[in-house]
Amino acid sequence: MTTYVIDTNIFIRLYSWNPREIKLYDHIWSAIDGAIKSGSMITDSTVQMELDKHNSPAKEWVKTQMGLVIPMSNEIFVCAQEIMARCPSLVDPESERNHADPFIIAAALIKDGVAVSDEKPRKQQSDRCKVPDACDEFGVKCLNFTAFANEFPWH
Repeated sequence: MTTYVIDTNIFIRLYSWNPREIKLYDHIWSAIDGAIKSGSMITDSTVQMELDKHNSPAKEWVKTQMGLVIPMSNEIFVCAQEIMARCPSLVDPESERNHADPFIIAAALIKDGVAVSDEKPRKQQSDRCKVPDACDEFGVKCLNFTAFANEFPWH
């Protein structure tokens, strides 16, 4: 079973494009519910903190999903510190965004899972490090929303 570790931007996009309240998307949300129950879809607690800063219905939905948000562990924290040491530009200390990124990657690394983020790789080495770049650095598979949507078992 593949474990997908979901970034903030994916929840916002998923909920914006496929509102749970519209019956047309029931099969999508049913598959997501099943993935959460089985533990194959998780996110880190830092994503919840990022979502709290957004005006998205996804933030309330994530709060109600038992088993989706994994608690911060020492193992994830130490791994995230190592990620930040090797990829120091991954988080901009001047911004309120992207603080969950090293924790998403750490959880995917520890769980031998897949990081799911809509960030695009940097174009030049001098650009700020993005989730796909850090995932490459640590050998973690990273999918954007489209690749995730094509790989995820929706049935």
